[in-house]
Amino acid sequence: MIQEKVGRDRNTGIMEELLLYILDNNIDEIVPKFSFQLGFFYPEIMKISTKYRINDQELLEMLVKHKYAIRELHDKYVRCPYCKSYRLLVQLKCPHCGSTNVSKVTLVSHVPCGYIGVLEEMNISEGKRICPKCEKKLGAKDKDWLQIGSLYKCDKCGELFEIPSVQFKCVTCNKTFGYKEAEYENIYKYKINFEKIKSLTKKILLKSIINELKKDNVKVEINPQLTGLSGLKHTATLQAKKDNNSLLVDILFEGEIDDIMSIYGKIIDLGQPNHIILIPKNISEDLSLDESQLKIVKYDKISDIPNLIRKKIK
Repeated sequence: MIQEKVGRDRNTGIMEELLLYILDNNIDEIVPKFSFQLGFFYPEIMKISTKYRINDQELLEMLVKHKYAIRELHDKYVRCPYCKSYRLLVQLKCPHCGSTNVSKVTLVSHVPCGYIGVLEEMNISEGKRICPKCEKKLGAKDKDWLQIGSLYKCDKCGELFEIPSVQFKCVTCNKTFGYKEAEYENIYKYKINFEKIKSLTKKILLKSIINELKKDNVKVEINPQLTGLSGLKHTATLQAKKDNNSLLVDILFEGEIDDIMSIYGKIIDLGQPNHIILIPKNISEDLSLDESQLKIVKYDKISDIPNLIRKKIK
C-alpha cells in the first residue's frame, strides 16, 4: 500500500510538472519525430520524460487518461518482427521464382510498325534503339515511339510481371521477412486540450507549490483568511510558513493585472511586511508601479513560481 501511494504521488508530481511545461511553452500538439538511434520520439516532452526516466508514450497516455489530450493516428510504419527495429531495407522479389535479381523495364510501342516490347531489350546502333520488328531506329520519343508503361523482369527466370513481391531486410538483426510477418506499427500524435489545462492553471500551480515547498518543510495554507487593521477580512493566494518565518503570496496571471490595486489596499490594511505579489514579467514592463512598496516579484514562466517562493521563505 505504501509503495502504491509513493507511486501515485510520484505520478501526480510528474503530471503537474508536465502540465506547467505545456502552459509555459503554449504546446497545443505533440507530434513524433524519428531518428535511427531513438526510433520515434516526442521532442516536446523529452525534458520531462528524461528527467524522470519515464517512457514518452507512458507520459502521453497519462495526459490522455486525464483528458488533457486526445490521441490521433499520425502514421503507420513497418518494423522488424524480431528486434522491433525500423532500420529496414526493402527488396523486390520475383513472384515466380522468389529471386531478388529483378530489374525494372520500360514497355514501349513503335508507332510506324505497331511493335510492342521492352525498350531495354532492343539492340543499340549509333546511340539509337533498333526495333526488332521493322529493324529501324526508334526515332523521337512521343512521336515515333511511345512509353506505354513499366514492368519488372526477373533476370534469373526471365519472367515479366507487373507487380513484384516485397521483402524486408532488417539492418539491425540481418533477418529477412515478408509483408505478412512484418509488424505494422501505429504512430500517434497528441492534440492537447489546452483550454482545459489553462482553466486549471491556478489549481495545478498550487499543487505544485505545495509539493515543492514540502521538500523544505515549508507548510502552505491556500487562501488563508486574515483580518486587517480595519477589521476587514482578507484572503491571499497562499501563506507559506517555516519555523518563525511567514510569507503571504498573491499570484496574478495575464488578464488579472487590474486586481493589483485592490491587492495594494489589502497589503496596507494587513500591515504584514512579508507580502509579495507575483506577476508575469512581460506584463509588468507595461505597468508604472512602486515595486518596493508593493514587493513585486516577476516570473518568466509559471513553472518558475514555486522556486521563487522557496527563495523568499528561506
